[in-house]
Amino acid sequence: MQLTFYSIGEENEKVSEYDEKILKLLRANIATFLATCANQYDREGLNILDIAPQVHEGAKFYFKRGNIKTLDIDANSGCDYIAD
Repeated sequence: MQLTFYSIGEENEKVSEYDEKILKLLRANIATFLATCANQYDREGLNILDIAPQVHEGAKFYFKRGNIKTLDIDANSGCDYIAD
């Protein structure tokens, strides 16, 4: 997976290999957390707020019975809620 993030005024800088490795580990930890929570808590009537699901697999992958709403800062994300 090749990731490129930009900061204001740094349009040509690339994310370090270390940061890419950490992001991969972080995503794996989040996936484990979501799977554990879904296994324990997923049920009808459960409300879940998923943040920026368009950039990762999201809670919908794990929670099959709960009611999932989404939130992001990007107005074009297609999320249920937009917040800044």
